[in-house]
Amino acid sequence: MINKIFPDDFRDANDAFYSNALSFLIQLEVSTKTLNYTPSWLCPERNKSVETLIQNLIKYTLNYFDGDEARKTILLASSAFRRLYKVLAIISPELNKNSELRHLLTRYNESEFSWNQILSSPKRNILIDIEHFTLIAADKFVKNFTTVQGKFNIESAKQQLRWLWHFEINLLKKTPNYFQLLQELNFGELYPTEYSSIVYDNLGHSCLCVIKKSEKWKEYILKNHKVEIFTLSEYGSWAAKELVESELTLDNNISYKIDPSNRFFFGDGEIQKTLSTLYCNL
Repeated sequence: MINKIFPDDFRDANDAFYSNALSFLIQLEVSTKTLNYTPSWLCPERNKSVETLIQNLIKYTLNYFDGDEARKTILLASSAFRRLYKVLAIISPELNKNSELRHLLTRYNESEFSWNQILSSPKRNILIDIEHFTLIAADKFVKNFTTVQGKFNIESAKQQLRWLWHFEINLLKKTPNYFQLLQELNFGELYPTEYSSIVYDNLGHSCLCVIKKSEKWKEYILKNHKVEIFTLSEYGSWAAKELVESELTLDNNISYKIDPSNRFFFGDGEIQKTLSTLYCNL
């Protein structure tokens, strides 16, 4: 099971994947203290304890995989794919015909008292498609830049990612009424697609929400990850803000400063500024 979730090779992943994986490990620790296998990238010392696995995963998720450029690139690509597919769904309504057809088929085939019937709508199907296409694209992205020997070609992947960012910028610039279209279609999406990995760290926030439910691990991050909590608070995480206001006091010895261009764009301030400006009116 651990090898399936955390293989030594590279795999597609997004914010939801890591927050759920962290939740799984925290629940696993209740009944299991030692594992037969731990991934080398997450436990380089080959420590087989669940506790060590959780500690290292917390470190990575709260600093957006700082120190693991390959997995950081994969996360950023996943976010970029999601934003792109949503933009395309907004500006190219013809792409949504399949979602409308599936809704009609559900209406025709399912009982009106079934959950499928109750929950079905064209807009819900569009959001499901965005999620589905993002997963497919992220998986292909990883496979395209992973060699037969299991090495991930980071620079080639980053070059492709920069092309995705420029493509996203061009699409938004060529659609001056994008915001009006978005408001009129109103998918009702709860996920912060337009902000995630541009000005907002949804990975850190989601994992903080999981950690806060465990007294042991909440106490652990308050003791060992104060800088990360303050930083996530500045990135807009309400979970981090709650911890800052209720559990932490400002320590002048703690130095933190948010830098979204480094966190989400490998230091490319121009792309970060352009995308944040294009999405700022939402």
